[in-house]
Amino acid sequence: MWRRVMVRVGFALALAIGAGAAVAGAPKIAAGSGHSLAIDTAGRLLAWGSDKHGQLGVGRVMQSDHPLPVSITGAIKVASSDHNLMLKSDGSLWAWGNNGYGQLGDGTRTDRSTPVQIGTGFSAIAGGWWHSLALKVDGSLWAWGDNEFGQLGVGSLREPAPVRVGTGFSAIAAGLVHSLALKADGSLWAWGWNLAGQLGDGTDTNRLTPVQIGTGFSAIAAGLGHSLALKADGSLWAWGYNRDGQIGDGQLDNDACSSFLCVMYPKQIGTGFSAIAAGWEHSLALKADGSLWAWGGNGNGQIGDDQLDNDVCSSFLCVTYPKQIGTGFSAIAAGDYHSLALKADGSLWAWGASGWGELGDGTFTNAMTPQLAVNDTLTGILDLDPATPNSIPREAIPKLLVATRKDGDLKSLSLSGRIHLGAIVSALTPRCASARPMPNALREELTRYSSPR
Repeated sequence: MWRRVMVRVGFALALAIGAGAAVAGAPKIAAGSGHSLAIDTAGRLLAWGSDKHGQLGVGRVMQSDHPLPVSITGAIKVASSDHNLMLKSDGSLWAWGNNGYGQLGDGTRTDRSTPVQIGTGFSAIAGGWWHSLALKVDGSLWAWGDNEFGQLGVGSLREPAPVRVGTGFSAIAAGLVHSLALKADGSLWAWGWNLAGQLGDGTDTNRLTPVQIGTGFSAIAAGLGHSLALKADGSLWAWGYNRDGQIGDGQLDNDACSSFLCVMYPKQIGTGFSAIAAGWEHSLALKADGSLWAWGGNGNGQIGDDQLDNDVCSSFLCVTYPKQIGTGFSAIAAGDYHSLALKADGSLWAWGASGWGELGDGTFTNAMTPQLAVNDTLTGILDLDPATPNSIPREAIPKLLVATRKDGDLKSLSLSGRIHLGAIVSALTPRCASARPMPNALREELTRYSSPR
């Protein structure tokens, strides 16, 4: 049966990252496997949460409940899972963290606790569980890492260094062990693991090379077993595994998939959306008006609606349709069990699981509503765009900080950060007795991964 193996799996900056040039100085965020990353307008990179495999990039500190500066400059894009990828303004690609399957692309299987350069000429990045994707400025797609389910798109090869997959691509997304890509003409392509229909081709057959799914798409995101996409008209589409309502169609089961919970083809969920992100069991989206919407599994508060249960799902901890969480947001990222959102004023908000400190609010406490992250010096909130004034309501100020003069004008208390070792919680509880079995190989890998290394 499908089991809730709560190993820490995060998914790239799960919003689709296109191949076009990045906006100079625009803040960026990424949510990974028990950790988070952010880039401020000066190109400074910050990381917090779990450092089990060196994914904070600061040389092994175990974990941190607040942002730590990474010794690298010129960062413009970042993607995260249990390993991290980063692009600099000169097009160089850097990687660090877990490298057990060659997912860093440096030709080794050695974990890296600080960023190492992989190549040049890149414009977009996406990180799956044990594999990575990248685009070059010429539209060529490159992949490396584990390929057990065909997620590299190059047949059955396993590659510890980047290998070319194809050309003409404009955006990429990497899920647990499946991959998505858009071409410049708006066509959507998918490959890799397909047990729950997450490729969207109407089958549960794994694909070793890219297959076309549809046309007219403009953005993509990939989660554990589900996929999201936007069309140019702002319509939101979803498909794949739906045990926790992460598809957003108001259902937990679907007749199209018989005995297991999935949607086998792209299904329209709503309109007016401008950005998407996919976590393990949950989904996030922004509308053009800056409103933030969330749906799916909510066992750790990752939906952000101040609930751990929902009447629609009875005893299941989920929200089965897009639910508005807040307004004024400009960017989103979904990790395994936590969520991040950036406001236009540069303030970063986080909610969900925080056993590793991945919320960055100075605690290791899960949050059921968006909380402000603190800065790396613990002297105020994390502000990724200092040039833009922000107005923070007094009630939203982190407990570790105090407002001394007026709302939004913060000054720290005497405070020292806490960095210490945490533990992974494993909860192997099936949600549905009729769910199709997980492949033995993947179950073994998940179980092995959740054990101490």
